[in-house]
Amino acid sequence: MATSEKPKRKEKVRLLVLSAILMVAVIFASIKLMNIQVVHGEENAVKADSNNLIRTNVEAARGEILDRYGRPLVTNSLVLNIQLNRGSLPEGRENEVILRLTQLFQKQGATWRDEFPITEQPVNGEYQFKDGMDSEIEKLKSMLKMQDYGTAQQCMDNAIEKFEITGYNEQDTRTIVAIRCMMEVENFSDRNPYTFAENVDKTFAAQLIEMQNEIPGVEISETYTRGYVDGTLAPHILGNIGPMLKEDWEGDEKSGVTGYKDIEGYNMDDDIGRTGIEALMESDLKGTDGVMILEKDADGTVVNQYMEEEAKPGNNVVLTIDSVLQKQIQDQFYQRLSQHSAITGGSVVVLDTSDNSILASVSYPGYDLNTMSENYDTLNADPKKPMLNRSFKEIYRPGSTYKTAMAVAGVSEGIMTGTSKPFNCTKTMYLPGDTSRTPFNCLSRHGYLNLYDALKVSCNIYFYNVGKSLQEIDEHKITEYSNALGLGTDIGLELSNATGRITSKETAEKLGIPWNGIGDAMQSAIGQMETYVTPVQMATQMATIANKGIRYNTHIIKQVDKFDGSETVKQTEKQIMNQLEDKNNAFEETTKGMESVSTKYPEMNGMNIAIKTGTPQRTKTVYDSAAVAFYPAEQPEIAIAVVIERGDGISYAKDMVVPVIQAYEASKQSAQQWQQEHQNS
Repeated sequence: MATSEKPKRKEKVRLLVLSAILMVAVIFASIKLMNIQVVHGEENAVKADSNNLIRTNVEAARGEILDRYGRPLVTNSLVLNIQLNRGSLPEGRENEVILRLTQLFQKQGATWRDEFPITEQPVNGEYQFKDGMDSEIEKLKSMLKMQDYGTAQQCMDNAIEKFEITGYNEQDTRTIVAIRCMMEVENFSDRNPYTFAENVDKTFAAQLIEMQNEIPGVEISETYTRGYVDGTLAPHILGNIGPMLKEDWEGDEKSGVTGYKDIEGYNMDDDIGRTGIEALMESDLKGTDGVMILEKDADGTVVNQYMEEEAKPGNNVVLTIDSVLQKQIQDQFYQRLSQHSAITGGSVVVLDTSDNSILASVSYPGYDLNTMSENYDTLNADPKKPMLNRSFKEIYRPGSTYKTAMAVAGVSEGIMTGTSKPFNCTKTMYLPGDTSRTPFNCLSRHGYLNLYDALKVSCNIYFYNVGKSLQEIDEHKITEYSNALGLGTDIGLELSNATGRITSKETAEKLGIPWNGIGDAMQSAIGQMETYVTPVQMATQMATIANKGIRYNTHIIKQVDKFDGSETVKQTEKQIMNQLEDKNNAFEETTKGMESVSTKYPEMNGMNIAIKTGTPQRTKTVYDSAAVAFYPAEQPEIAIAVVIERGDGISYAKDMVVPVIQAYEASKQSAQQWQQEHQNS
């Protein structure tokens, strides 16, 4: 037992000694820096003239992403990287140092970066390019000044000659070539060190520090990697960071896209936001790198180093999302839908009706941001498209939920009131003069209904007639009211989102399909035909009805704060994007009708919910399930939209409404507790 613990004790002693050495070194460096800058400032200025000053970057921490209450969603973790520093790597010894470093890594069983696009071994006597690395191959050929038709073997031969790699066996040669080429591609220079390996074990890093004389130019750098409190929580919103591609660096002048090479503070090997909030808020999240000065004497020996500019962390981005509410809804929604293989996807969106800020946005299926990179090919090939943000980017027919928009339009235009019974449902109706006798059907024979009952039983004939009347008043009425409510139009959302479309003559012309006038308008009035909208638009429509025609900008960015939280840099202001005149109490009448719908469902009794369900037709035999709601019906606080692909008869969207409301009420208590615990922090 004692002998087995000796290596552990020895290792602990080594780490303790190393820590003490590093601490003393830091204190000594601080005293020396004060001595250099303050006590002997003028003297050192003279010395600097005869010495070579080399500036190197010191990476700044990226800003964090927080929920509306300041709870962390995306943070930074400090890791150790191994870098090659041009300033301290002797010229002419690069190949020797690289090989020795790789041997140490192999002995340790550790890995280093290898993004070289050429095979590890020759195939039939010649090296080949790796599949799926077109961008890397292009960069390699450009660096080696080769023609596009150059082969992998020619690239190897050119690199061997360029970097004078001789006297090594085949495997070592390929290893050195790969690293030398990647160093060159990534603009290895005095100010731009090459990252050889990332997230290295602390013990191994300590061993490398002890071997500085054997591997000059090899340094340990502290850097930051993105950490997720829960990688599965809202991945479609948070997004990811990734390496900069050639097209990112170069930009596209013709399209007016500025390359990062023209933006101050970026290097070619930087990671940048690639999707979601990480991409949208890149300029806010990115910090400002610091500058360290390395001073070398005439012999090339580093005689001093000090910070010229301290690194400044990026700003924190605060979202409108309530992370507790998001997780509760996401867990329940995923659990329900994952039980049915026929369901291909779905979405839940919850808005705060006071300003249309997004409290929760769930897209199913999802993925884990922690493993996205290694699973990218699998995720990308999945027919259920787990990386698609269905809440913002997928468009669906709204089905009978759209009847709420037609209710607002019909009452506003004086076609009906809440209590009038202008239409007779005989289960089937035909257009006058239609020689084809195309039937417009309903599920039942409802007779004469008022608006409240028409919404409650979802009578198609009633709303066919509303659509027909609106079209006869003005062929643009249906589109005008739909857009005003937030359907098929820009809603102000910062993240990329689909606009959708509303059935109209103009839409038919754009799609190159026939326009059948009143007949098509009638079908569109029940949420069919070419009317396609996003779940976030459906929630926006509900918020607009709840606010009696006032449509605020739907948004997901609350504010941007300085990294330490000391100051708010900017914040999203509530804006009125559109305001419908409340004619004939149209919004109140529609709300009453939606309240009557809730009385059909025992679980909603006494909950004061305004709701409308729908079964949008996906194909002739397959239907989605949809539900829109706001709560409470009187003095609304939240608007809800739920869509389940192929959910009809399997999993109904309306069954998520009560759990969403319950989660919302519970989340308010969680938020209050969090704020109390952190109000002084």
